[in-house]
Amino acid sequence: MESATQSVSKQASGPDAIISTLVVLFLLFDAVAKLMRIAPVLAAFTQLGFSTSVAVPIGAVLLVCTILYVIPPTSILGAILLAAYLGGATVTHLRAGQPFYFPIIFGVLVWGGLYLRESGCTPHPAAKSQRALASAMNAYAHQWSFLSRAAWSQVRHPGTQPIDDGTQKIFSRGSKRPAKISK
Repeated sequence: MESATQSVSKQASGPDAIISTLVVLFLLFDAVAKLMRIAPVLAAFTQLGFSTSVAVPIGAVLLVCTILYVIPPTSILGAILLAAYLGGATVTHLRAGQPFYFPIIFGVLVWGGLYLRESGCTPHPAAKSQRALASAMNAYAHQWSFLSRAAWSQVRHPGTQPIDDGTQKIFSRGSKRPAKISK
């Protein structure tokens, strides 16, 4: 049986992990630089026509969006918010007359990484627990389904009689059609 560290390392390999990790590292670096109010960041804000006082709120928004993107249950929301953020960055670069392709490329990488992660390119960390939950729910539903089989048979097939052969089967053995009531 493989250990937890082996399964995590297997899940963290593949194109989805590489793309998502590179994007997340860049976005975290960008967010932290804005939050720390580094001189080159403040100079870029001034060059783009923004007040330097908005660097911290923009960095906080970017950090929250990136964190939402990293967490599997909220990754789609995070990708949507990052797409909005990167769309604003694209418009800002267009307005300033600067090259605008960098935010577009990152937007494509955000969604590409998410697509590969969700499509099953590599096993999703929550996949094992989701399969276990689905299996448990299926077993629970099957356990209690015998209570209503006969009643449901009458609703679906009026005029039929469930066959009581000790297994609570609605249909007769070897036949896919319900047994008819003899009059």
